[in-house]
Amino acid sequence: IMVGLPFVENREKILRTLLAKEKVDNELEFKELATMAKGYTGSDLKNLCTIVSYRPVRELIQQERLKSLVSSKKSGFQRGH
Repeated sequence: IMVGLPFVENREKILRTLLAKEKVDNELEFKELATMAKGYTGSDLKNLCTIVSYRPVRELIQQERLKSLVSSKKSGFQRGH
């Protein structure tokens, strides 16, 4: 059985369902996002939401690494003088 790709209305419903329990920006335009995701399957949308949900964690890790790098550079610089 061949199942076609979801239309924009269904992609919007899928996105709303997937993100229902997440804290999302009130300005998020689900319709616009669904339109941009033309050609995405339900599984693709789920993967997209999963990847995006990890973004704040990755950003935090990058910030901590940068702080650590800056701190170690400062320590090395101060020891050299």
